[in-house]
Amino acid sequence: MRLLEMEWLELMWFVPVVVVLLAWSLRGARMARNRFVDCSAPRWMVEPFTLLRGATRIVLVVLAMTAIVFALARPVDRERLAPVTTMGRDVCFVVDVSRSMLAEDVVPNRLERTKLWIRDVMGVLEGDRVALVAFAGSGRVMSPLTHDYGFLATMVDDLRPESVEIGGTMIGDAIRLALDRVFDEDGVERFQDIVLITDGEDQGSVPVAAAEAMGERGIRLIAIGIGDPSEGARIPFSRGGEVRFVVDADGEPVVSRLDEQ
Repeated sequence: MRLLEMEWLELMWFVPVVVVLLAWSLRGARMARNRFVDCSAPRWMVEPFTLLRGATRIVLVVLAMTAIVFALARPVDRERLAPVTTMGRDVCFVVDVSRSMLAEDVVPNRLERTKLWIRDVMGVLEGDRVALVAFAGSGRVMSPLTHDYGFLATMVDDLRPESVEIGGTMIGDAIRLALDRVFDEDGVERFQDIVLITDGEDQGSVPVAAAEAMGERGIRLIAIGIGDPSEGARIPFSRGGEVRFVVDADGEPVVSRLDEQ
């Protein structure tokens, strides 16, 4: 055993001070008892001031203080090397953060619901490495493959349309970004997945060809569509504290629908 923070042991000088103070307090209590209570008083009046009880109290306080100081010094066992085998998957979440993901046909909106889904998955991960890619008209690796689920959760919370520089929806480019920047090609057999969450509406990025490239590398694609495929919803945005909706060139509100195909 060794102590990681031995400087805390300097607090042990305070223990004898406490012992002196408690002994002085016990002596004062006994003197006050002797002035107030006659020696022939009933036993129940004298017993609380016995020397044995006072000494026991002092011993218990000293032991408690010693244990606290010792705990603050962080005792640890000596290091031992042992082989550890972990098994898991490499999972990359590829998340659409285009403005259409702000549509409120799911509660509270598509993007916030996506964040909730990812947090639910992270709650059951054990030994899996996870990564995060945000995309719209361009893509950005928010987190490389990592076991640091706390860091990934922070990146997930930070997802918003401003996470990428260009608006739009380029699903194929996002998949190719994940293939090139997240997963390596070192020839080691791994279980790898890309979890794509989007409302569709791709703008000519050839996503099927990107999916075929994934298949050639043995990477599984899990595509999750979010949104209402029939009625859809308008796309809100805030300007000057006022909520407005995206309109087209004719001034008509843009309605975003889930493009399942």
